Amino acid sequence: MRSMIQECVRIVDVVSDDYDRHGNQVVFSNDCLGTVENGHLVRIWGSQRDITRQHRFEIAIRRLLETTTSNELSFEEQVQRILELGCSHFRVEKGVVLRLDGEVYEPLQEWAESAPVLSASERIPAAKTVFEADISYSATRSGVLHFESNKPRTVPYSALDTDLLMLMADWIG
Repeated sequence: MRSMIQECVRIVDVVSDDYDRHGNQVVFSNDCLGTVENGHLVRIWGSQRDITRQHRFEIAIRRLLETTTSNELSFEEQVQRILELGCSHFRVEKGVVLRLDGEVYEPLQEWAESAPVLSASERIPAAKTVFEADISYSATRSGVLHFESNKPRTVPYSALDTDLLMLMADWIG
């Protein structure tokens, strides 16, 4: 065993973070295998996997769990935190819980980075969508969890993003 350790250096799944050229944080899982000869590292092979999406998803799930299991927050405060979490995770400016009223959505609760999303009397036509999921109550579609941004999206939403959105909508319903 000792000779194997002296002849080989191995690192598996070490997480590191850095910033890309746009200033966004990226997270990597690193593996490397080195060869030691006569007490000196003579060769090293390595690989990095970008795990940024998975890492961000894990953080969002933890925050969602903390929010939805809190006994100190009212339902409205929990929904507000979910909207804020969704905006942060999906990198959008606006999040709204909408109630379906015929063919029109009526805003019930909202969160926005800066200005209010909608006035209480404003209505959104049912055809407008960005990233959203149905909210159901007693197996009946009763509304929508709606996120939107004025900025174009450069990367499509992942399956993990969709799973998170569905978890949020299911909890609100």
